[in-house]
This record gives sequence, structure tokens and C-alpha cells, in this order.
Amino acid sequence: MKNTTVEARVLGGIQTPLPQEGTSATVISNVTVDRKTLGWSSRIGYEKYRPDPNDEFRPFNNLGRIDSLFVYPGAATGSRDILLIESGGIIYLLHEATKPTVSLLTLVTSRSVPSATQNTTTYTAVRDGVVVCNGDQAPILIEPWPLGGTVSAPSTTQFLYRTLGFPAAAAPIDPLRVVTMGTTIGSVEGQSGGAVSLWWPTWNKAIGQWGDWGLGFAKNPDATRGKKALYDYKCSYISDTGSESPLSPAASVQWELEGNTEGFQYCTALRIPRGPEGTVGRRIYRTGNYSTDTTNPNPTLAYLDDVKNNVDELFFDPYASNTLGSTAPGANESVPMPVPRARFSAVYKDCLFLDGGVVDPYTLVYSHPDKIDQYAAESFIRLQASAGGITGLFSLYTSLVILRESGIDVVQGDFANGFVSTTVTNQVACRSANALDSVPGVGLMILAQDGIYLLSGGLVGGAEFTVTRVSDPIEDWVSRITPDCIARAVARYTPLTREMHFYVPIDGSDRPNVGLIYHVDKKAWTTREGFPVGAIDRLYTGELVFGHNEGITPTTQNDPAGLFVITNSRHMGGFLDNDQYFLNGPPTSKYKSAWLDLGDAQAQKQVHYVTIWVKTEGSQGIKLSAYKDHQLNANSQTSEYKLQPPDKTLKRVMGPTTFPTRETAIFNTDVWQRADFVPMRFSVATQSAAWFAFEIESVEDFTLVGWEIEFTARGTRVIKGHAV
Repeated sequence: MKNTTVEARVLGGIQTPLPQEGTSATVISNVTVDRKTLGWSSRIGYEKYRPDPNDEFRPFNNLGRIDSLFVYPGAATGSRDILLIESGGIIYLLHEATKPTVSLLTLVTSRSVPSATQNTTTYTAVRDGVVVCNGDQAPILIEPWPLGGTVSAPSTTQFLYRTLGFPAAAAPIDPLRVVTMGTTIGSVEGQSGGAVSLWWPTWNKAIGQWGDWGLGFAKNPDATRGKKALYDYKCSYISDTGSESPLSPAASVQWELEGNTEGFQYCTALRIPRGPEGTVGRRIYRTGNYSTDTTNPNPTLAYLDDVKNNVDELFFDPYASNTLGSTAPGANESVPMPVPRARFSAVYKDCLFLDGGVVDPYTLVYSHPDKIDQYAAESFIRLQASAGGITGLFSLYTSLVILRESGIDVVQGDFANGFVSTTVTNQVACRSANALDSVPGVGLMILAQDGIYLLSGGLVGGAEFTVTRVSDPIEDWVSRITPDCIARAVARYTPLTREMHFYVPIDGSDRPNVGLIYHVDKKAWTTREGFPVGAIDRLYTGELVFGHNEGITPTTQNDPAGLFVITNSRHMGGFLDNDQYFLNGPPTSKYKSAWLDLGDAQAQKQVHYVTIWVKTEGSQGIKLSAYKDHQLNANSQTSEYKLQPPDKTLKRVMGPTTFPTRETAIFNTDVWQRADFVPMRFSVATQSAAWFAFEIESVEDFTLVGWEIEFTARGTRVIKGHAV
């Protein structure tokens, strides 16, 4: 009887719901997409961030689980990535400026260690550094660049971070008394006792009545009453981000001239307060003279001058009223930090957005543009309570995405015209602030409580946002996620392999222990197993760097610790033995086809051959297992064949001869051979089956591009069911 052949030329991804599409698979683990053939390649692994074996796990040899990780681009060209690492309640900076000696600088201590059910620390890159929030302590601003060329002691790294925003209004100015002098007293340029007077009736360097230096007065028409002076002063702090603090309370100074002293010039002296950490200057405002006997009283505060440091405490005011600048900002233009326990942050339209924290989870506040320390009293958005509290923020192109306990909102607008929030959905429970990322050409992929969703589209130009559940093919994996610990899930996109990585806790684990990988090139899902990802981010070059989800413990000093990079190294990290570093072996890669009915699920079929289309990868061996009728155990296993062209002379290959009878190439003698696209035909014996599946499981390099199955159907039908 003639055999029937079915084939799959382009392989899909995992599809766990039944029935399955023929090109899909039940299991695809630890593979990536081969960009040349769009096949599944086993060339993946991970290695130490610093691969030098002599480093062992230094400088991470004392770190346990890494709770959070952030890569800050220290230079526009990517020549320096600055890595912030949080472990055990301490934020470290990986100091690589002194290679080969690399150290961890302790930046911030006594941070709250997140529980298994809490979101970890969130980071937002801003023009002036990195905003760090955790919901328990005040948000901080880390300014990690520039660093010196030597490793600083932990006690000297305080200058690298400070509390975000202004905790309170500026302290009031303390004006010194002005002591007036009569014409009978000699020239006096200073006087002790908390007063200062600069006065000269006859000095040849003095400026006349209408001079532009000093607070001068015209002749009083009533010689029996002295000319009065009354001025108010306020000040504010200017931070290193250009933000201005709330104004201080007003402080007044007043004096009265003696007799008919026409044209006297005075200079007031002020003791000005120093600002908090991060202050680089003080701004001073003053009124005009608004005493009761002045001709045109002017009580309006206006700009006087800047003190461009946070050191000087004595300021002399020599300016006439006609030199004052613009009107001082109103009381509501800057207020003390309105959200002292923010959990999440994002930059949108040059404004820093912060949530209200646990005590006010329905409020967003936003800063002045490019002034992340300055917040106006009315710069906030109050969200409707129906979708629950805020659980994360993400800036996406023309919108700010707000994750909520049971929905997704977006914010649009600008500072000048106002920001407006719009609800996209109230049916998606988002609980993982660090498990989302933007995928170019696709949209924003978000891990929710019941699956992974894609937010695409927009509200600009008539477009609408759409929310689509894209994790249906891997429903069996999604249903295994530990629901109470989903906040610890992490995700990041890498442009190098065009993959979106989600690492989630499953089967009761309290930390991520499996990866769900979306491959953009194939629009398909696979899994990653054995990758100990606790926190993850993307380097400037596109590689994904992750922090170990366990790390060193007091009883396991040889365990892997610190940072690792996902690469195609074909090694699963390494371990220490007697202070020597050894590489672990390659990952086990699996491909198990869909359960195939081969055209008719009621017909019994006998499969004779499975041919897999692969790229020649050398003389590595590969074998195939056959399954029938949804049984858990394989019914048969084939012999192991080399990944070499069949029916031809074996190609010589480079590398060690660990595989039996491997054909070793000779350098400068054998011609380099390119990888070929070849069929490998396996004979299988499963007897009659209604359903058939095959599986490849190997630690060797292989690239699976497609398959063919040859079978015979003799017309035998599935028998009737079992009677009750």
C-alpha cells in the first residue's frame, strides 16, 4: 500500500489547547529562532556577566538573591552602562571604571526587602539620573555619573543619591537690622550687633540720590517726619534638576531716615538658609517699598537675584526697586513632595509621573516639565476607583500607560493644556509592575493575572487602543503561575533575537522559575527552563542581563551569584569547586510535535518514518522518540544519527573528537563547509495509532526547520467506547 505523507515546512510555536494545529507543538523548550531559516535552534545559554574564570563570582560572591536590577546608559554612545543592583535591602552600583578591578559600591542601605507577594523596586531613567521607588521609603534620585577613576569607600558615595523632591518649603530669610545714620556722624560702612549700614553722606565714592545702587529715597517734603522703608523677602531652593522649591515664609525689614537726610543710599544684608541635599542655588524675591508714606507702594514680590551655590549664608541686597525682575511664583506653583511613598514612576511629555502610594492608590501626580523635583498643587490626576489602585506605569510613545488592579488606563495631553486619563479596559488585572515592555512593531506586552496581553494602537489621529490576549497558545503554562507571587514576575524585550522574555513563578514557586518567550519573527511562544532569573534588564548592545534568583547563602558559598547574560554560549552558567570556576553543560532543548490525527482522528494509522529537516551542525548526534494516542511515555526511540548530509561523504568538522568517530578537520588543509539544509529520516515503530507525536530532546546543537511523516492508513476505525 502506498504511504501517505504530511509535512510542515514552517514550524509554529507551542499550542497547548486541544485540538492543535499541525505545525504547532506541545513542547518547545530552550530554543531560539534561527534568523536564516526561521527554524528552531538550540543555540542558547547563559554566562557570567564578567566571564573571566579567575574572577570566580566576584564581586558578587557575597550576594544572595538579586531583587531588582536596572541598566542606566551612562553615555549616549553606549560606551558605558551603569548597573544598579538591589539585594538584601541594599542598592549597589557596579563600578567598572577601574577594570580589571571591578567593585560593588554600596549606595543606599536599609531598604525594605520585598516579600514574595510584593512588587520589587522600580526604576525610571531621567535626564538627571535614575528615580528609584519602592513604596516604603521616600523616592530617591541616583545620579551615578560621573564617577571617579578609583573605587570610592561606601561612606563617600552619599553624593550619588538624594531624596527626590523638596520635603518642605524653604526656611525663611533672616534680614539684619538697618541702622540709619545722621549727617553729623562720620562715614560708617559696617556695624556689629546684628545690623549692617552702608552710608556715606560726603564720601567722594558715594552714588547720588538717583543712583542705581542701593535703596535710595527722595527728599521728604515733610522734614518733621522721617522717610520710611518697608520691604519683604522670600527665598526658594534650586535643585540640581533646575526645580524650584516652595517659597519660604515672608521676612520683613524696615527702617526710617533721621531728619531731612536726602539721597541716602542703603544696602540691606540678609542671612539666607542653606537648602537640603541636591540644592545648587538659592533664589531671592523682594517687594518694592510699600511703607505707609511711600508715593507708590509696591508689595508685590518679584525676582531679585540668584545665589549660585549652597554655601554662602550672607547676601547683600543693593538693588533699586526698578531693577526687580518678574513676579514671584504663586504659592501653588511649588509644594512639598506630595507623594512621599510613591511606588511607581514614569516620564511622559517631559514630566515625571508618580503614583500616590499605598495610602492613595488612585492618584497620579506629575512634575513641571524637566523639573522632576517641582510639583504644583493642582498637578495631579484622580482616577476612577472602579478599576482598582495603580499597580504600574509605563511610558509608551504618545501615551502614558497606567496598570491597575483590574484594568488599564492611558494618559494623554501635556503640562500646558492639562493631562487627561482614559480607561482602555476594566477587565484585565495587572499586578506585575516589572513584567511588561514595548515590542517594536507589535505594541506593549503586559503580564496580567490571567495571561499575557498586547496593548496596541493609540488615541492619536482617530486610532483606538486595543487589548488582545496573546497567551492562549500557552494556556497550560499560564494556568500554572503562582497567583499570589505574580508581582515578582519580570519581563524585557531584546532586539538581538527579537524576543520578548517573561520570567514567572509557577507551581507554587515564590520567585520566577520558568521563562515564557514570545518570538516576534514567528509570532510564536516557547519556554525557557533552568534559567535562574530573579531580575532582568537590557544592555545598550541588546543583550539581556539578569540577576540570580537565589545567589549565595551562608551554607552554599559555592553557588552561582550575581549577574549573568543570556547568550548563545551553550552553557548554563558555572559553579565553583575548590575556588576554581567550571562551566555547566549546555541546556537540554526539546521539541515535541503537536498531537497529529494525520487527517482523520477516527482512523488507525501506522507511522513508518519521520523525516526532520535540519541544518548540518557538525557530527553531533540526535535521536527521536515516538508517541501515540496521548500516552505520556514514548512508545519507541530511534537510533542516534549525526547531523550530517545522508547518503554522502561525511563533512569534516572543527572541534574536539568527543563524539565517536567524529571527523576532525585539519586547520589550513580542509575547506570550510557551510551549513546545509538536509533531511534526516528516522524509522519509527508505534504500530497502529489514532494520534501520533514525535519528540527531539538533545543537549547538542541542532536547528529544526520542518518535518515530514510517512504513514499508512488501512481503513481500520477507532473502536467504540467503553460501556459504563
